[in-house]
Amino acid sequence: MQYTVWSRGELIGSTELGFRGVGYERCRSGHFLPTARGKELMEELASDSHCMRAFMHRDFRDDNGNDLLDPEYVNSDWFADVAEHLHAVSHYKVEMRDEQGVLVPLSEIGIQDKHPDWPPPASPEQMEVYRQAELARIAEHEQNRLDRDVLRQSQTTSVLITNETDENLLDELILNDSEQMEGGDYYSTPCDITMPVGWEYEDHQGDNELGSGWNTTLRDLPTFPRYQVHVILA
Repeated sequence: MQYTVWSRGELIGSTELGFRGVGYERCRSGHFLPTARGKELMEELASDSHCMRAFMHRDFRDDNGNDLLDPEYVNSDWFADVAEHLHAVSHYKVEMRDEQGVLVPLSEIGIQDKHPDWPPPASPEQMEVYRQAELARIAEHEQNRLDRDVLRQSQTTSVLITNETDENLLDELILNDSEQMEGGDYYSTPCDITMPVGWEYEDHQGDNELGSGWNTTLRDLPTFPRYQVHVILA
């Protein structure tokens, strides 16, 4: 279900509250996707604490009276910082509504910034510097490609001569082996059984190649949203 998050009557974002629960059904969490208005408020409204979700579980006890938290967190300054932050932003009157627009009763809600040190957007001047650097990098890459083409062409004749010599030697070895195999079949394996490697190789470039250092799984890691929202249902 898609929930919307509001502050003093303004829509500031949405969430699916899709995180897996850890035993406390009243506590729900999920990615928070701020609206344009929400982004304006995040600098003050979002906490950079690493333990806001743990803070929301502070009062949970199972049937045996056990909690879920590391003792290091209980009564720590980390929890005190979260409590202070939630009190400081209480005037924003943050609330949550379901898909029908019905208010979801909450006893607590907090927004967490998972990347508080993200740099601000680059200025036009900085973007121009980046653009010029990228153009220079592309030009250098193209020149290197041309240099490699020239080198390959200059080596073509010597490579052909070498290949012909190697093929003659291989034919002699096969013939010699055949003479000693007493009628057995000889199966030769071509030497070029591996895929070419290197970034200039266009087919499946960068996927599972010996020299690339990446495979598809690693290259397709998802980019998670910056913000999370944590609530305790009333």
